[in-house]
Amino acid sequence: MLLHGYTQKRLQAIKPGSIHGLLLSGPRGSGKAFAARYLAQLQLGLATPAQLEIYPYFSVIAPTDGTISIDSIRGLQKFLQLRTPGDQVVRRVVVVEDAHTMTNEAQNALLKALEEPPADTMIILTAPKSLQLKETIYSRVQEIPIQKIAKEQANTYFDGDFEQADIDRAYMMSGGHAGLMNALLKQEDHHLANQVQRAKQILSSTLFDRLAQVDDLAKQRDTLPLFLQACKLICSAALHQAIDKGDDTKIKHWHRTLGVVHEAEASLAHNPNTKLLLCDLFLNL
Repeated sequence: MLLHGYTQKRLQAIKPGSIHGLLLSGPRGSGKAFAARYLAQLQLGLATPAQLEIYPYFSVIAPTDGTISIDSIRGLQKFLQLRTPGDQVVRRVVVVEDAHTMTNEAQNALLKALEEPPADTMIILTAPKSLQLKETIYSRVQEIPIQKIAKEQANTYFDGDFEQADIDRAYMMSGGHAGLMNALLKQEDHHLANQVQRAKQILSSTLFDRLAQVDDLAKQRDTLPLFLQACKLICSAALHQAIDKGDDTKIKHWHRTLGVVHEAEASLAHNPNTKLLLCDLFLNL
């Protein structure tokens, strides 16, 4: 199981029916979606992940074009009105992925479901810790942070499926975030993993080639936070490698580059001109 041992124990300790609203928090790539499905499987008493995917009273709500709309939550409200057969304590689980992308109207509508959930239902939200939901939603859910996995756990989990050098590289690149590490090794479609590949290509390009991509990146403003996060992960991994090798020149280079990316990330929060931000970033990498 690719979850930090403490996180896994906390999920296993949740008695069915004791919690109706839960928030799994952590940065992108931490494995929140995996943890949500694992918990749903436990709560519903299902033996395998495959059984969960065909279970009729399990539903996942995810953003469409970067947003979860009021219509999606209205669909959830109708789903919660369905009668569930059986005598298990928990017979229905809903996962709202990237709950921070809900519109204000959607959050207000979800709040009603969290205030008076059906007795047979658990609602699981996932969201990055740094992005805030309404305080009223926080007050109606219990939060469990998804912690980074240890290197030894990653080695054990992936041993036999991948070369050790690939495991080491993916662990360093992911910063110990289980979801991203899994996606990098298995080359799965994952928003952050895709941006990691893009950031690697840009960081290794010439200045001319980097600047030639500014227009294309500027049009994708919604993905810029992920792109900058990917740049930070790569710079941090490269910095640690340089430190391990005692390469002072590369240590200085990657330390400076990491600082430049942090500055760009801080500037992005103030809604700047995206093209100017990217030009400044690429000129200083």
